[in-house]
Amino acid sequence: MADFTKAIELNPKFGEAYISRGLLQAVLSDFQGALEDFNQAILLSKDPDPKMNLLWNGTPVEDYESLGMYRRIADNLLEGVEENDQNSRTAGIHKYRGDIRLQLKDTEGALQDYNEAIKLAPKQADAYVARGDYYTQMQQAEKAKADYNKAITIYSESIENPTIKASLFIHYSDRAEVYSKIKNYQAAIADYTQVIDIGGPNLFLSYESRAVIYQQIKDYEAAIKDFSKAIAIQPEFIRIYGRRAIVYLEMKNYEAALTDLSKIIELGKNSQETEEFVVVFAYLQRGKLYQQAKNYQGAIEDFSSLIKLQPNSPESVEVYGRRGLSYAQLKNYPAAIEDFSSLIKLQPKNHQGYTYRCRVYIELKDYNQAMKDCNQAVAIAPNNPEVYFARAGVHSGLKNYSAAIKDADKIIEIAPDFPVGYWVRGAMYFAQNNPSKALSDYELALSKNHKFAPAISSIAYVKYEQGDKQKAIELWQKALTIQDDLTGTKLALAVALYQEGQPEKALSLAKEAIKIDERFKDINHLQDNLWGKQLIQDTKPLLNKVK
Repeated sequence: MADFTKAIELNPKFGEAYISRGLLQAVLSDFQGALEDFNQAILLSKDPDPKMNLLWNGTPVEDYESLGMYRRIADNLLEGVEENDQNSRTAGIHKYRGDIRLQLKDTEGALQDYNEAIKLAPKQADAYVARGDYYTQMQQAEKAKADYNKAITIYSESIENPTIKASLFIHYSDRAEVYSKIKNYQAAIADYTQVIDIGGPNLFLSYESRAVIYQQIKDYEAAIKDFSKAIAIQPEFIRIYGRRAIVYLEMKNYEAALTDLSKIIELGKNSQETEEFVVVFAYLQRGKLYQQAKNYQGAIEDFSSLIKLQPNSPESVEVYGRRGLSYAQLKNYPAAIEDFSSLIKLQPKNHQGYTYRCRVYIELKDYNQAMKDCNQAVAIAPNNPEVYFARAGVHSGLKNYSAAIKDADKIIEIAPDFPVGYWVRGAMYFAQNNPSKALSDYELALSKNHKFAPAISSIAYVKYEQGDKQKAIELWQKALTIQDDLTGTKLALAVALYQEGQPEKALSLAKEAIKIDERFKDINHLQDNLWGKQLIQDTKPLLNKVK
């Protein structure tokens, strides 16, 4: 930047310096500064200084050295433009200025510049591509397609009649990119294959580009193969690991994804030039995988690293919620409340912070604070079933089952095909000693999702109270086959097995459940979870054995 500014100070008519500085300012997101430089470059192009030797192919000349122009932003500002073609040079500047105006949301000015660029140099494909991108953004699909097709025609002519054989690499790459814009993915793949066969510079980027197309058409195996070839050529190029990790995630190959995400984090620690957003992505995705695998401490560490890197990024906002949920799973409720409070501070109009914090207060039996948070969540998101589910939990904790039923009714009203509302209402009817209504709602829940394990388990609770222990055992086993993390169900099954004369199996299962959550050793906790009187009575001798 300093060199370009010095060049302009030494010769204010040096248009190339304004263009180069404008490009650099655009890279640095100083779009207003870039716009001013391109404006000046266009003015100079109308009355060029014949003494200024403007080369557009990156060749170093004496004028550059004398003006301190030791670094160029682009090796090729206008590929294929004749050295003395002033119209083409000016067209290129209009194209760049159009890009900047589009960034500044001056859509009318951007279109004017793209039109002027095409008028001055109708054989320059990049102006048509830029205008096609503009029309795409403006949701004018037919105009965008026409411009992309025009660019393809120009690139095709260059490929058929190349003035320099090496330029084929560039033309195939450019045409492939445009083919992908119009979703002609097979043509894009064919062009990237030509680029790879030619074997031009930065071949790893061509493999990466073709892999991205394979990913878009869901040919994941081919995508992985190309990303892997790119990595073999350039093993330190961190972005490609991120792209390959995304494909592994789409394939549900979580172990391979975890390996790539860990590699990104390792490379990020050892490089000063790492793209930070890729490392942020890696911490976020690896944290999610750890959370999914119930490695909550690992998730917390990754989420904490992300927050440290970018404390105010959109990802960090999401991560406060995710880290808080991990803390809650580890029963570190103060840390969870702190994270959810941070989420509320960052997004006061988002119900999730209040909803999550409400659930923690329920666990702490602080129903007053829980109700405040849940009411706030309902006020923010009155059409979201999640907030009523949380508030029903508060009402249940307060033994206000009628109020909980009203919230369950609201869930059903908002999401009638969602099994949770029926299940919650059934649980409240069971708490009110109304087993017939409870069973009816549990069956309704299963009609919405026949694999909804909580409803299957809840039917078993009713059956046990009705004396049908064998049916209860069968249902609890079925529920755990579908969802093996239902701690209360594990203990209930253990109790039933113990009563049916299978003490060894019962004790093993009971110990497993209590190891997961020690609160299930407390009869009061079982009552809070709406266990029936007979089941609680039968649990006492088993708990005595476990102790």
